[in-house]
Amino acid sequence: MVNRHFCFFAAVACLFSAGRSFAQFSPGELASAHAHIEGLDNCTQCHELGKKIDGNKCMDCHNLIRSRVNAGRGFHASSTVRGKECVTCHIDHKGRDFDMVKWEGGRDRFNHDQAGYSLDGKHKTTDCRDCHKPERVKDKAVIARVNEGLSLKRTYLGLSADCGFCHFDEHRAQFSQPCSDCHTSEDWKQSAAARFDHDRARFRLTGRHAEVSCQSCHKPVSDVRKKPDGSADADYLKFRGLKFDRCIACHVDPHDGRFGSNCEKCHIPGGWKNVKVSGFDHSKTGFPLTGLHLGVACEKCHKPNPKKKSIYKGLSHERCRDCHVDWHLGQLDRRKDAGACESCHHTAGFSPTLFTLAMHNQQSRYLLDGAHVTIPCVSCHVKSSRDEFATRTGLDRKPDTATVVLRFASQRCVDCHSDAHHGQFAERIKKDGCEGCHRVDAWNLLAFDHDRDSRFALRGKHRSLMCVRCHAEVVRSGGTEDRKYKPLSMLCESCHKDIHFGQFVNRGSSAQSQTACDACHTEDGFKPVLFNHNTQSRFALTGAHEKTPCSECHKTVVLNNGMNVVVYKPIDTKCSTCHANMK
Repeated sequence: MVNRHFCFFAAVACLFSAGRSFAQFSPGELASAHAHIEGLDNCTQCHELGKKIDGNKCMDCHNLIRSRVNAGRGFHASSTVRGKECVTCHIDHKGRDFDMVKWEGGRDRFNHDQAGYSLDGKHKTTDCRDCHKPERVKDKAVIARVNEGLSLKRTYLGLSADCGFCHFDEHRAQFSQPCSDCHTSEDWKQSAAARFDHDRARFRLTGRHAEVSCQSCHKPVSDVRKKPDGSADADYLKFRGLKFDRCIACHVDPHDGRFGSNCEKCHIPGGWKNVKVSGFDHSKTGFPLTGLHLGVACEKCHKPNPKKKSIYKGLSHERCRDCHVDWHLGQLDRRKDAGACESCHHTAGFSPTLFTLAMHNQQSRYLLDGAHVTIPCVSCHVKSSRDEFATRTGLDRKPDTATVVLRFASQRCVDCHSDAHHGQFAERIKKDGCEGCHRVDAWNLLAFDHDRDSRFALRGKHRSLMCVRCHAEVVRSGGTEDRKYKPLSMLCESCHKDIHFGQFVNRGSSAQSQTACDACHTEDGFKPVLFNHNTQSRFALTGAHEKTPCSECHKTVVLNNGMNVVVYKPIDTKCSTCHANMK
């Protein structure tokens, strides 16, 4: 195999000896950036004999890239590029106008994160050359290479990541911290309003100050400056150097200095009208302020009529009603204290009331005991409409709005509780009230005695039955449900099914039932029966008949409705009826 180095030198010798031009040997013209090293004498600046192009030779000229790679900065130091040969992306000998930069997917799709500066917000939609402009290149090392052929119009080096290198400083160097502390690349103005924390400034915004627009304090200052795009910026907002040691630095003194310059002595940032009550000792007056009175605005009492001058002396304050409306509309006027508010209320608040359970039992006509003790006041003392108020209280007054009833014209149960029995016990309630059956401890604790208070005494198994077995639910008109207590039939068949299917109707003389069930059965149970075959039937059992099972004579038959029934009567008493062989 012929040595490749020998072939290369042989070819070069032949070319020179033949006097042929360099163009016949070169694979093509160099790009304009490398045009100054055109010619055979310069080949070894990029090529090494017998080898591929060495990236180190590229870096000998492009030392700006080398220094950035060594410092771990920029696109060429990223994992995407590090370790690759330069010729992978930068190809020459394609002519003067050939762009030696190979953009994967096109320049507009370049992932700028690989360059060490992420594009976000409006930076994403900005054209590359809007930022990479010659006038924005400030790196001295990059500018120094211009004399060596570097074109600032083509290079992407030399920019700073600081906002101020691209954007005009609207604040005229008032701030030393990074722009990103207050702004984002999404929207300069909106982000500033959302991100800036005035608590980091020397003047914290409290009270109404937090609602004031920035421009109310930070006024514009005229200062015409030329922006990079040639337009003029006429003024800027002054953020630093403002005086704020005293309120009058910003606010006009409406008192013309009569009370000095210490506004905080009486006023708070929450609003000028919110005057500090601590500045005046109301306890030295005839009406010390306590409870909620401490928080009442002065003009509520001293200037109740906005059209008239304030009144500080001669105000009536002996009774609460001098200032407050009697919301009870005279319901308590008959009390010994003539309905004095302070008997039940205090200045800390109208609720909860001072009126206790013990006071209710001592000072009212209605004693609270049993379940009534646990019921909240508002369950009985409810707001009533205009017409209902007069009816329930017995007072000839119709308030303008719903008013709580404190006085009751009647104290019967039905005045508060609805009649769950729907009039079944109207006469009894009229005579004895609900208390005739119920106790105030609980409705289900009855004082009702079925043997004493009804026509049907409970005996035998009737005593162990639940009430609902006899007193079933019924549906009233309107869809309401309750239990039927009266009138109820006392006949056995009104509750019990006649399993004899009328065989014993009107038997005996029992006044309790049409069917004389009690002739054979007792309330202790249906079995055993009381029936005496010898005295209560037409056929006395004698001899062998005494030991004969009942079913031998009283057969079970199937009725037309499919029901089974034992036949007791009528049965023929002839012997042949049962004994067929005796005919």
